[in-house]
Amino acid sequence: VSTTEVFLDGEKSNIRNKETNMGDLVTDAMRISTGAQVAILNADCLRASFQEGDLIVKNVYDLMPFVNYATTLSVPDSVLYQEMEYSLGLMGETKGGYLQFSGMTVTYDPAAEPGHRVISIQVEGEDVQMDTEYSLVTIEYVAAGGDDNIYLKDYETHVQEAMQYIVEDYLKELGTITESSIEGGRLVPVQI
Repeated sequence: VSTTEVFLDGEKSNIRNKETNMGDLVTDAMRISTGAQVAILNADCLRASFQEGDLIVKNVYDLMPFVNYATTLSVPDSVLYQEMEYSLGLMGETKGGYLQFSGMTVTYDPAAEPGHRVISIQVEGEDVQMDTEYSLVTIEYVAAGGDDNIYLKDYETHVQEAMQYIVEDYLKELGTITESSIEGGRLVPVQI
């Protein structure tokens, strides 16, 4: 399918507590394949790391052993804040609902109380605008309120392709994964 020159970190203790390059890679695949502005994915969906070397189809299924379908929605700016406050509230608890994401840069205060940690969100390099709709992709499980993530339940969903196919196709497209293949720095802590 592909070759990776870097270790892709899907370790449970990492991917459920902080941004990892595996989370970045998979959510990039979701966002790019569907054309959404933003992708979010519960960390519980990702169950493996990739060592340096060749990647085969089995690696993709080891990473995502459950059948999940990417699902697109149109949501207001407030939902992006709700999603990230929800996720940051789980930080340090190694919970499956913790979110990996693509298409956003989220600046937060790790010392703030849960529910009040997000300082700013940028989408496509611009601050999120009030009363603006954003296209978002996640999986059906999250969209339906899985992991007590209730913020997408009231929005119309459009089911897309199976996640395994999305990631497999994206890996083929990348060919060789290097450090520069994955843009990190999406979750930015600040000290207030």
